[in-house]
Amino acid sequence: DLYVPSPSEKAAFKNAAAPVYDWFKANVDGGEKIFNALTDAVAAAEGDINAGRAKDIQ
Repeated sequence: DLYVPSPSEKAAFKNAAAPVYDWFKANVDGGEKIFNALTDAVAAAEGDINAGRAKDIQ
């Protein structure tokens, strides 16, 4: 079985992880740039997945 967290669970995880993200950006050389590249890549991948789902549903 594949568990998919609800939107509220995803939001709770994001809030709980925020201090880790802040630490990473402040303490890793190039952390801000790396973090932004990662989050941009995730957003692009999610956009591609959502577009594919929308196309499949039609």
